[in-house]
Amino acid sequence: MTEKPPLLSAEELNALIGSWSADTEERKIDKVFPLRFWFLALLTLSGGVILLLNADGMAATLTTDENFMERLQKMLYFRGWFVCMMVAVGAYVYIKDKYIPLYSLVLLIISIVNFLFDMVVIFPERFGNPTVIFTVSLLFRLIAIWCLYLNLRNCNNIPSLKDRFNIKLAFVKD
Repeated sequence: MTEKPPLLSAEELNALIGSWSADTEERKIDKVFPLRFWFLALLTLSGGVILLLNADGMAATLTTDENFMERLQKMLYFRGWFVCMMVAVGAYVYIKDKYIPLYSLVLLIISIVNFLFDMVVIFPERFGNPTVIFTVSLLFRLIAIWCLYLNLRNCNNIPSLKDRFNIKLAFVKD
């Protein structure tokens, strides 16, 4: 069986996704990009570590059904490893400046699908008895999805490598 070449190479796809950025006359650096990166990295990494260390406790707060609780524990533990792996891959992509638009698109899609899955499968029982922490966690997830969208939109306007991790960049005047 002959293998057909892909219609688009990874570089071409990366350039197409990167062209979704808002066009301006001159390339304007997104000075808030490092803040969003650190917010997403810290929020996601802390969430992943909490899932790894407390999957059984979180499953107990999300459901009272014993059969579902056992499956939910395993799923939350797996999700914790998956989230930590995605943070590591994201940091590598961000540092090496490779496929940032493609990674941003994939991460945005995964985040939206996970959020919708959680709303339909995991949280219905929790909606009957919401707490402040539950509501704040949902709000943080929505803010994180919005930040992922903004990162995808501005992926061609990322600061140079020396300024990528500079949180103070957003507060420096031109």
